Amino acid sequence: MPSNSDYQLNPPVRIKQQRWATCWAACMSSLLQTKGVSGAPTEAMLAEDYGDKQRGGGVNGTTLGEVAKDFGYIFNTYLGEEDTKGGFSDTIILDRLRDKAWFMAAPRIHTPTGIWYHAQVIWGITFFNDRAVGKNDCFIHTMNPATGKYELYPISYFRNIGTSAMFTCWDNTSRGYKDE
Repeated sequence: MPSNSDYQLNPPVRIKQQRWATCWAACMSSLLQTKGVSGAPTEAMLAEDYGDKQRGGGVNGTTLGEVAKDFGYIFNTYLGEEDTKGGFSDTIILDRLRDKAWFMAAPRIHTPTGIWYHAQVIWGITFFNDRAVGKNDCFIHTMNPATGKYELYPISYFRNIGTSAMFTCWDNTSRGYKDE
């Protein structure tokens, strides 16, 4: 049952990433297109301009920060588990969304084949009930470029999977946020 605290923006432009390491580029292209930027770069253009060709078009956190700044986005890089859990919460997500800021979140993922980051665009939040706000008991609506679909993830996917690191970015024109 929906709570009164649920919040969703219009879904962002869906993009299915073309290469295994370019989720970040697909997300940035989606964010820019959703915002209505004329001539927004495609995933391929962003990967060509910023991506590391030796890494399949992937980028490191420093480069991703440069991409964010180049397009007028503010970013946070959470370096450890405490940073991630303290800085990425349901109330922060709700504040960003209420300020009309679709945003990218890229947690570090540990898999049997290695450690990597996977970016998704966040565009909504659904709580189990109104008492759940502030308790990180919710689902996050995302555009997942790996599938090119809208998906729903528990916030624990981003906070508790041993990520210990995460990158987020959002439009600097939303409410006048400062680098946090």
